[in-house]
Amino acid sequence: MKIVTWNVNSINARIEHLVKFIKKDQSDMYLIQELKCINESFPYTEIEKLGYISYVEGQKAWNGVAILSKTKLKILNKKIPTFSEDMQSRFLETEIKINKIKKPIKLFCI
Repeated sequence: MKIVTWNVNSINARIEHLVKFIKKDQSDMYLIQELKCINESFPYTEIEKLGYISYVEGQKAWNGVAILSKTKLKILNKKIPTFSEDMQSRFLETEIKINKIKKPIKLFCI
C-alpha cells in the first residue's frame, strides 16, 4: 500500500497539479492538508474521475483536510480527541486493513 501526504495550500488553486500528480503516481491514498475551501467547494468530480473517493472536512480560508482513497473508508473521528472544543477543520481519522497484518492501521490526516 502506498500513501502520500501533501500540504496543498488551497486545493482549488492547485487542482491541476494534484490531478497531474495523481495520474502519474497512482498511490492508494492521499492525505491532503490546508484545503482552504468549504466542503461544497471541494473538487469532488475531478477526484472521482481519477478513481478516488473523497472524505473531506473543509473550512473556508484556511485549514481543511481530506483523504482521497481508492477504497471505501469509515471516518472514525473528525476532531482531535484531546482538543474536542477546537472547531477548526484540521483532523480526519480512519483505519485500514492490510493483508498479513492482524490489527488495523490507524491513519490520521492532520
